[in-house]
Amino acid sequence: MPIVKTRLALNPLKKDDELVIFADDPNFQSEFDRFCYLADISLILKTEKMDGDDRVQIYHVKVLK
Repeated sequence: MPIVKTRLALNPLKKDDELVIFADDPNFQSEFDRFCYLADISLILKTEKMDGDDRVQIYHVKVLK
């Protein structure tokens, strides 16, 4: 479901727009790498932080097309 939500958030964006994604699903990274390639978006920055006991991954991506 996180990839579907990401796709929906990207739909209205134009070339060079940026999107910030917060993910706590441990499988998101592997799915997201493939998604970036297929959706023609570039990962600008990935960071992680702890939110209580959960690790949250923060992705900054840029639309290429």
